[in-house]
Amino acid sequence: MNRNILKSERPQGEWASRPQRCIPVGGTPTLLELLSSGFFAATRRGSETTANFSKSNNQQPTSRIPNLLPRRPVWNIAGPVLRLGKCVGLLAVMLGVVGNLNAQLYWNTNGVSGNWTDSNWGSSSGGPFNTGYTTGGNTIFTANSTVNSRTASVGNITVNSNVIVSLPAGAVASGTFGTGGNVRTFDVGAGSVLDFAIAAGRWSTSANTGIIKEGQGILKLIGRPEWVGGFTLNNGTILVSSNNTMGGGITNTLNINRGTIAADATVDLTGKYGNGITIGGNFTLGAVTTGVPSGNGSATANITFSNNVSLGAATRTITIGSNGTYTLNGAISGSSGTGLTVAAASGATGSLVLGGANIYNGSTTVSSGTLKLGAAGSLASDSALIISDGGTFDTTSTTVSIGTAGL
Repeated sequence: MNRNILKSERPQGEWASRPQRCIPVGGTPTLLELLSSGFFAATRRGSETTANFSKSNNQQPTSRIPNLLPRRPVWNIAGPVLRLGKCVGLLAVMLGVVGNLNAQLYWNTNGVSGNWTDSNWGSSSGGPFNTGYTTGGNTIFTANSTVNSRTASVGNITVNSNVIVSLPAGAVASGTFGTGGNVRTFDVGAGSVLDFAIAAGRWSTSANTGIIKEGQGILKLIGRPEWVGGFTLNNGTILVSSNNTMGGGITNTLNINRGTIAADATVDLTGKYGNGITIGGNFTLGAVTTGVPSGNGSATANITFSNNVSLGAATRTITIGSNGTYTLNGAISGSSGTGLTVAAASGATGSLVLGGANIYNGSTTVSSGTLKLGAAGSLASDSALIISDGGTFDTTSTTVSIGTAGL
C-alpha cells in the first residue's frame, strides 16, 4: 500500500468515492476504531480530538478532521472493538465486508461429480476450477452438481437459483461432514435444492454446530445430524428426513421465522429442542416438494413437536400446507395480547393439533382448515376463539370449556 496517501492534507471530493484515500488528517496518521456500540471513532494521532458518528444519526464530525464522510453514513456494525492503524483494512470496513473472512470457493460447473475435498474449486464463478478445498471455506454452487465427500468441515454454503446440488447416500464413506463446531448459513436460491443425503452417523456433532436456512429453495438433511447449536429457518423449505434433522439436545433451539417445514415420512421431533421453539413469523407445516434427488416431501407425512413454543410479541399464522397431522404438544406462550391464527393452503386437508396447556392470551382464529385440541390440550381461559367460514374447530379428542373470552 502507498503510505504517502496518509500525508494528504486537502480532501478531494467525497472520501467514499475515492477508494484509495484514507481519512486526511493534516499529514498525521489516523486511528480508526470500531467501537462495540457500533460507532466509529476517528482519532488524530498525538491529539485528543475525536469524531464519533454512526449510521443512525449521521452527524457531522465535531473535530478538525475535514470532510470525513459528510454525506455518507458509516455502517453501524455491532461487534467487538476493531482497531485499524493508518489505512490498513479501512476500505473493507467502510464497504461493510468485515465479517466472515473465510475463503470463497466456487464448485466446478462441468457437471462431473467429485469429492468435496478434490481440486475441483475455483476462486471465481468462471473458473479455472483447479483448487483444493480450504477447510471452513464458504462455497457457491452455480450449476447442477453431485458431490461425493469424505471428511470435510464447511463454511457457509450458497446454491444459486435453479440449481440442484446432491450429496448422495454413502458420499461420506468414513469420517464426518460438518461445520467445525460453528453455526453456518445454507442459502438455497429459488427453484433450487441442496440435498444432503449423507448416511446416518456421518454428520459431525461438534459442540455449537448449527444451521441457518436462507433462500426460497429446499434444504434436505438426512443422516441424523444431532447437533446442539440450533436450527433457524428464515426462508424456503427444510425437508425433514429423520427425527434429528434439525438437531437435537437439551441446549438445542428451533427458530422459525418464515418458510415451510416438510417431511418425506412421518417424523417425531419430541424433546429435540430443549431450549424451546421460537416463532418469529408466519410459517407452513407440511408440503409436497419436487425435484429432490433422495426423495420429496410427502402429502401425508405427520410432524410432531413436544417442546414449549414462544410466539414472541406478535400474533402468528401457522398454515396447514398438506394432508398430514401437525402437532404442537408443548405449551404455547406469547407476549400479552399475542394470538394464533390457523389457515390452510389451497387443497390441504390436514390438521393442526394443539396438545399442550397453552397460555397465550390473544385470540385463537381458525380462518381456514382444521384446528384440533389434543387429549391434554387447552386454550387459555382469556383467549377468544374465532372460527371463520371455511374453518373447523374439532373437539372430538377432548372436552372444551369456553372461558370468559368466549367464542
